[in-house]
Amino acid sequence: MKDPRGVPVSTNNPSSLAEYEKALRALNIYRGDPVAIIDNALADDPEFVMGHVLRASVLVTMWERSVVPKVAATVARLRELDNRSNDRERRHVHALERWLAGDWNEMRGALDRLLIEHPCDLLALQVGHLADFFHGDRDNLRGRMARALPEWSREDPGYGYVLGMHAFGLEECGSYGVAEETGRHAIDLEPEDCWAQHAVAHVLEMQARQAE
Repeated sequence: MKDPRGVPVSTNNPSSLAEYEKALRALNIYRGDPVAIIDNALADDPEFVMGHVLRASVLVTMWERSVVPKVAATVARLRELDNRSNDRERRHVHALERWLAGDWNEMRGALDRLLIEHPCDLLALQVGHLADFFHGDRDNLRGRMARALPEWSREDPGYGYVLGMHAFGLEECGSYGVAEETGRHAIDLEPEDCWAQHAVAHVLEMQARQAE
């Protein structure tokens, strides 16, 4: 099967994929509990590879030592499912393994390489964006989304979130005018988009326009 953005997923279970999309949206907007949502899917479909990938990835985005044992347990399960995984999913697992090893630059590089092949992988985009944020890599905060956006269209589910992350990267690089325009467009498409809201708020603060 493929997800709604045309990215390959190694499952034949439409219900699993639907729950994955619900959990991914919860991560996209930072509302609800994406782990609880995907755990429901995994209870019914314990061999759902992208469900395990999403679960571990959500924990990684917390960037806390306390989640390491949980991520390690999920990665161990993913190794058991390697023969059921496609290339895209194995690339996600490699990135998770590098995160566990503390090789965070290679983790980000692995996601970059994955996105060359699958630029509409919304999970890889958001996890990579957060990794760039935690590392203070403002150039890649802008560049990661800029490289992927030409392969997206307005009709693709999640397009607004990619615009929102791009707006934040633009703002961090000092491109305030285009960042505000991009951020406001993203909010029009996805009013709950935190990255877009954050980007516009930063522009207003940097330009002393707080009253707006």
